[in-house]
Amino acid sequence: MSTRGRSSRAALGSAFADAAHQALISKEIKAVISDLVEKIDDGSRLVQQAGSTVQEGGGSVHRVRDIVAEISAAGAARASRRPGRRRRVEPDLEDGPARAVARRDFPAMGLGDLGADG
Repeated sequence: MSTRGRSSRAALGSAFADAAHQALISKEIKAVISDLVEKIDDGSRLVQQAGSTVQEGGGSVHRVRDIVAEISAAGAARASRRPGRRRRVEPDLEDGPARAVARRDFPAMGLGDLGADG
């Protein structure tokens, strides 16, 4: 075989090797992109779920606020029917766990300090 034939054959072999290497790299890039797309989809679903959870939490806060307002209104109505007693807008809480929970969970509503008689 001539020198020219060997050079052509070597160049062709090198071209095939380069093509095979590029095909392998291309497959790896495709796998990475597919993995990224899947992770982005998963992330989008998680964001959507988080938004739903936040909305549910907001609804729960509104319900609790409404319940507390009803309790306050009932306490105020009851206090207005008892002349001579100190007017209290918070509900009467028995000594013990209920009072402790009110002090801990509702300090901003004035239930933290239930007065000398509380």
